[in-house]
Amino acid sequence: MRLPYNVLTAVYCAGIFWMSSQPRLPRFTHVFRHEDKLLHAAVYAGLAVLVSYGLRYSERRVRPVVQFCVPVLFAGLYGLSDEFHQTFVPNRCFDAADLLADVSGALLVQWVLCFRVWRLGRRGP
Repeated sequence: MRLPYNVLTAVYCAGIFWMSSQPRLPRFTHVFRHEDKLLHAAVYAGLAVLVSYGLRYSERRVRPVVQFCVPVLFAGLYGLSDEFHQTFVPNRCFDAADLLADVSGALLVQWVLCFRVWRLGRRGP
Protein backbone atom coordinates (compact mmCIF):
# COMPACT_ATOMS: atom_id res chain seq x y z
CA MET A 1 0.00 0.00 0.00
CA ARG A 2 1.12 3.54 -0.63
CA LEU A 3 2.07 5.77 2.28
CA PRO A 4 -1.13 7.88 2.36
CA TYR A 5 -3.27 4.74 2.72
CA ASN A 6 -0.95 3.36 5.40
CA VAL A 7 -1.19 6.61 7.35
CA LEU A 8 -4.98 6.83 6.97
CA THR A 9 -5.37 3.22 8.06
CA ALA A 10 -3.13 3.74 11.09
CA VAL A 11 -5.02 6.89 12.12
CA TYR A 12 -8.36 5.13 11.66
CA CYS A 13 -7.17 2.18 13.77
CA ALA A 14 -5.90 4.61 16.43
CA GLY A 15 -9.34 6.21 16.53
CA ILE A 16 -10.98 2.82 17.05
CA PHE A 17 -8.45 2.01 19.77
CA TRP A 18 -9.09 5.34 21.50
CA MET A 19 -12.87 4.83 21.44
CA SER A 20 -12.58 1.31 22.80
CA SER A 21 -10.31 2.60 25.58
CA GLN A 22 -13.14 4.70 27.00
CA PRO A 23 -14.79 3.13 30.05
CA ARG A 24 -18.05 4.86 29.17
CA LEU A 25 -19.35 5.55 25.70
CA PRO A 26 -21.97 8.14 24.73
CA ARG A 27 -25.54 6.95 25.14
CA PHE A 28 -27.21 5.74 22.00
CA THR A 29 -30.56 7.04 20.86
CA HIS A 30 -32.16 3.61 21.29
CA VAL A 31 -34.23 3.97 18.15
CA PHE A 32 -33.99 0.20 17.80
CA ARG A 33 -32.40 -2.68 19.69
CA HIS A 34 -28.76 -3.47 19.00
CA GLU A 35 -28.08 -0.25 17.13
CA ASP A 36 -24.53 -0.47 18.49
CA LYS A 37 -24.02 -3.49 16.21
CA LEU A 38 -24.88 -1.34 13.21
CA LEU A 39 -22.31 1.19 14.40
CA HIS A 40 -19.71 -1.59 14.72
CA ALA A 41 -20.50 -2.78 11.19
CA ALA A 42 -20.19 0.75 9.80
CA VAL A 43 -16.88 1.49 11.55
CA TYR A 44 -15.26 -1.75 10.40
CA ALA A 45 -16.71 -1.35 6.92
CA GLY A 46 -14.84 1.95 6.83
CA LEU A 47 -11.65 0.21 7.90
CA ALA A 48 -12.08 -2.40 5.16
CA VAL A 49 -12.65 0.37 2.59
CA LEU A 50 -9.38 2.06 3.52
CA VAL A 51 -7.42 -1.19 3.26
CA SER A 52 -9.20 -2.16 0.06
CA TYR A 53 -8.47 1.15 -1.66
CA GLY A 54 -4.89 0.94 -0.43
CA LEU A 55 -4.51 -2.44 -2.12
CA ARG A 56 -6.37 -1.39 -5.25
CA TYR A 57 -4.19 1.65 -5.85
CA SER A 58 -0.85 0.25 -4.71
CA GLU A 59 2.15 -0.11 -7.00
CA ARG A 60 1.50 -3.84 -7.44
CA ARG A 61 -1.58 -5.44 -8.85
CA VAL A 62 -3.26 -7.99 -6.61
CA ARG A 63 -5.46 -10.88 -7.58
CA PRO A 64 -9.23 -10.48 -7.03
CA VAL A 65 -9.25 -13.02 -4.21
CA VAL A 66 -6.55 -11.05 -2.39
CA GLN A 67 -8.40 -7.78 -3.05
CA PHE A 68 -11.52 -9.27 -1.47
CA CYS A 69 -10.06 -11.27 1.43
CA VAL A 70 -7.21 -9.15 2.82
CA PRO A 71 -9.36 -6.17 3.90
CA VAL A 72 -11.92 -8.50 5.51
CA LEU A 73 -9.18 -10.42 7.33
CA PHE A 74 -7.49 -7.20 8.44
CA ALA A 75 -10.75 -5.75 9.76
CA GLY A 76 -11.68 -9.03 11.44
CA LEU A 77 -8.30 -9.45 13.12
CA TYR A 78 -8.28 -5.83 14.22
CA GLY A 79 -11.79 -6.28 15.57
CA LEU A 80 -10.66 -9.37 17.47
CA SER A 81 -7.69 -7.51 18.94
CA ASP A 82 -9.99 -4.62 19.85
CA GLU A 83 -12.42 -6.90 21.65
CA PHE A 84 -9.50 -8.45 23.54
CA HIS A 85 -8.21 -4.97 24.38
CA GLN A 86 -11.60 -4.11 25.88
CA THR A 87 -11.22 -6.86 28.46
CA PHE A 88 -8.62 -4.62 30.14
CA VAL A 89 -10.84 -1.51 30.11
CA PRO A 90 -13.11 -0.89 33.12
CA ASN A 91 -16.82 -1.39 32.33
CA ARG A 92 -16.01 -3.01 28.98
CA CYS A 93 -15.82 -6.67 27.93
CA PHE A 94 -15.27 -9.00 24.99
CA ASP A 95 -18.46 -9.29 22.96
CA ALA A 96 -18.60 -11.92 20.22
CA ALA A 97 -21.67 -10.20 18.74
CA ASP A 98 -19.61 -7.03 18.27
CA LEU A 99 -16.92 -9.05 16.50
CA LEU A 100 -19.54 -10.63 14.25
CA ALA A 101 -20.87 -7.15 13.41
CA ASP A 102 -17.31 -5.98 12.63
CA VAL A 103 -16.71 -8.83 10.19
CA SER A 104 -20.18 -8.51 8.69
CA GLY A 105 -19.64 -4.83 7.92
CA ALA A 106 -16.27 -5.57 6.32
CA LEU A 107 -17.71 -8.45 4.27
CA LEU A 108 -20.65 -6.41 3.03
CA VAL A 109 -18.58 -3.43 1.93
CA GLN A 110 -16.02 -5.68 0.24
CA TRP A 111 -18.75 -7.47 -1.67
CA VAL A 112 -20.11 -4.12 -2.87
CA LEU A 113 -16.68 -2.75 -3.80
CA CYS A 114 -15.28 -5.85 -5.45
CA PHE A 115 -18.32 -7.23 -7.24
CA ARG A 116 -20.53 -4.20 -7.85
CA VAL A 117 -18.21 -1.19 -8.11
CA TRP A 118 -14.98 -2.66 -9.49
CA ARG A 119 -16.54 -5.80 -11.04
CA LEU A 120 -13.52 -7.94 -10.13
CA GLY A 121 -13.28 -11.43 -11.51
CA ARG A 122 -15.77 -10.68 -14.24
CA ARG A 123 -14.96 -12.08 -17.61
CA GLY A 124 -15.84 -10.29 -20.83
CA PRO A 125 -18.22 -11.72 -23.50
